[in-house]
Amino acid sequence: MSHRYFRPLSELLSEFWQGSGRSLTNNGASAGLRTGFPVLDALVGGLRQSPLTVCAATTSAGKSALAFQLARNAAIGEGARVALFSIQHPGDAVAYRLIAAESGVDIERLYVGMMTDAEEKRAIDAAARLAGMNVYIDDSMPITRYGDA
Repeated sequence: MSHRYFRPLSELLSEFWQGSGRSLTNNGASAGLRTGFPVLDALVGGLRQSPLTVCAATTSAGKSALAFQLARNAAIGEGARVALFSIQHPGDAVAYRLIAAESGVDIERLYVGMMTDAEEKRAIDAAARLAGMNVYIDDSMPITRYGDA
């Protein structure tokens, strides 16, 4: 990626018509990846190529669940390559949460291994589907109190 500071407006306008502007001439269809949430896609035009998409909200508002579902939908539904950066959950916890969401098995039952045969089969099938996703998880950011970093 070039770090040029001055770019001709004509170049930027050309990129607009090749990229995000397509939705203006595509009967309103999203120019970005579908999120799996049609109302969200209609509001933001899908997930677009950018350095970073941030999901922010108060504690326990469902940010992680939403981010994991968006990652799943982009990877499985759109065949996209997805990077998840988790500063709150270690990688194995992310995997458990994804399996629980994909299988419909309660996460606590997954953690303790107390599943019925049917739940275990659903969890195994979900793990196999998830393993085929092009998702990468970075949980290397240390969790520290504000001011400790």
